[in-house]
Amino acid sequence: MKLNTKYKKYSKLINDIINNSLSSILQISITQLIILPLISKNAGEHEFGKILTIVAIINFCSVVFGNSLNNTRVILNKEIGENELGNYNHILIKNLIYSVIIISISLYIINQNIINSILIILYSCMNIVRTYSYYEYRVKLQFRKILISNIYLSIGYLIGLGLFLIIKKVWIVSFLFGEIISFIFLLKNNSLFVEKVVKTKMYDRIDALNIQFKISAFVTNIINYLDRIMIYPLIGAENVSVLYISSVFSKNAAIVFTPLANVLLSHLSQISKQKAKKYFKLSVIISLISTISVLCISMVITPIFIRILYKNMYEKAIKLVLYTNLISSINIGNSIIKPFIIRVSNMKKFNIINIIYLAIYTIFTVFGVIKYGLIGFCIGAIVANIINYINNILFGYYSIKDNIIRD
Repeated sequence: MKLNTKYKKYSKLINDIINNSLSSILQISITQLIILPLISKNAGEHEFGKILTIVAIINFCSVVFGNSLNNTRVILNKEIGENELGNYNHILIKNLIYSVIIISISLYIINQNIINSILIILYSCMNIVRTYSYYEYRVKLQFRKILISNIYLSIGYLIGLGLFLIIKKVWIVSFLFGEIISFIFLLKNNSLFVEKVVKTKMYDRIDALNIQFKISAFVTNIINYLDRIMIYPLIGAENVSVLYISSVFSKNAAIVFTPLANVLLSHLSQISKQKAKKYFKLSVIISLISTISVLCISMVITPIFIRILYKNMYEKAIKLVLYTNLISSINIGNSIIKPFIIRVSNMKKFNIINIIYLAIYTIFTVFGVIKYGLIGFCIGAIVANIINYINNILFGYYSIKDNIIRD
């Protein structure tokens, strides 16, 4: 009987990982292997570098303001009553306002025209709402619905891409149509749109944890996109393109591992913290194996991807492949152990580790890019990521040993 129960539990976990990974692979395949290469061919190196920077800022806002609230709701699922759920929408509106401010300032600096700017802001807001709305499927462990939503999203991307290839100039329609089509599915299949906007006594509790998740997401994702944000003003948009293309496979492989982390956190939220601690050592072993495996696979596949998708930039990008693949592979290792750390540790103390990582990463990469250009940036990022990986493992063991529990 116990064996049958365990089989069903692990079977459900594996099925959820497969569904969530497929949804992510589908979205990434459409955007990274079809849309962006076609936009690149129509835009040129300099303009494409600008587009990559804008996409990075949009993705950054989506994770910080959308996924952080999603994670907050998953973790507090058993604590917050039905009458208190409107607090989340109150925070969501506040997060959308923050996002609009950040995107607007960024677009002004990058010098986008008014039509592009309005459409980009609209796309960003819809992206954040969709990212947050997936909380319902994570709480109920209905990851198949995330896959269905992303199928709608991908269909919309292809429709938008077709429109872009006709009108040529307004590249953002390729992404915007995806969000519009996905919203059709969410309107019928998600409770977000029927929940009220309220502020109750539980608001401060929810907001406090969301702030901690936002800090963690900010640090992690400012680092993920710091290459584009930093390199654009320091050594030009063309170098943003070169760095992005050199990591076209490994960085997208790292993105595929994000759904794995989300599934693990969703399942870990359903069990006691004591049980979650037992799995930490296993997560470290799996993360090490994954890091080495992805690095080896990336070194073989990345040159093929570059030749097919970005042939005109092959000579420049191939010089950075080893460095960028190593950066992404270490990030994958970190993404596997992170859900266990979040579940068993004190979030405030974990954010201190993240802030230290951000400081080290910024110092090393800024020095590297100013002194040695793109290769200097990569070496600085590798050293910083290794230090962070070791710190996370040590912090995880420290949290388990001293029984640190999230406030």
